[in-house]
Amino acid sequence: GDVVAQLQKISAQQSRIRDMKNKLAAFGEVLGRQEGAFAELRSATRLPSAYRLLLSECMRRRAWQELYTAQATRLADHMARVRDKENARRAAFQQQVERYMPSELLHHAGLMQEAPHCSVSVSSPAAAPA
Repeated sequence: GDVVAQLQKISAQQSRIRDMKNKLAAFGEVLGRQEGAFAELRSATRLPSAYRLLLSECMRRRAWQELYTAQATRLADHMARVRDKENARRAAFQQQVERYMPSELLHHAGLMQEAPHCSVSVSSPAAAPA
């Protein structure tokens, strides 16, 4: 009878080991789900600082856009003054020469044209999708 009793004890131990393995696998699954939930909570705690960064970046970009637009406006004004000076020089030349040269010759030589326009523009920032 001793051998049978020992085999029964071994069998009982094997059953307990199997049950423990099943429980361990179940606990592992629960732990995995809880880790995911805690990761979400950790992300949620970072939301306020991320939102502050977002607001700060919006303000920085708006200020940059205003500065950039102001610089573009100054450049456009400067280029308009340069063009006006050139047009005055061309008009003075035309007045000096037109009575001595046929206008057709001046035309073909490209000397009757005004200075080209310089267009400076700043595109508006892309709007956020609705």
